[in-house]
Amino acid sequence: MPVYVRPPMTGADVLVGISTVGQAGRVVDRTLMRKLGWAPGTRLRIRIADAGVLVVERDTDGPVIVRGSGCFAIPYRMRRRVNLFVGDRVLLLGRVTRGRLAIHPPAAIDTLFTTSFDLLEDVSR
Repeated sequence: MPVYVRPPMTGADVLVGISTVGQAGRVVDRTLMRKLGWAPGTRLRIRIADAGVLVVERDTDGPVIVRGSGCFAIPYRMRRRVNLFVGDRVLLLGRVTRGRLAIHPPAAIDTLFTTSFDLLEDVSR
């Protein structure tokens, strides 16, 4: 059985940002949008992946559209499925060569950084 090997990522290929979810589920990071090539009018598809992470990618038939202000809205039902609320801060990770964006809601961030959070606990030795 072939083994999948993830292509190496370079600094120019990886995008990192933080956004606050706005009214109607809007997410804005103009720098990431520009680097991903998502201009106003670009159609996107959002899906829920493992651990409640949202994956966003360009799709000519996608139901989500990048607005003139450089934002897009995560649909209400999808936000509810991953416990994402207006005012929540989300971690954005993009991959330029793949044209994808991962949105990590607060619950997914807890899972992602469990080891780091454990290191920050006040543990007496």
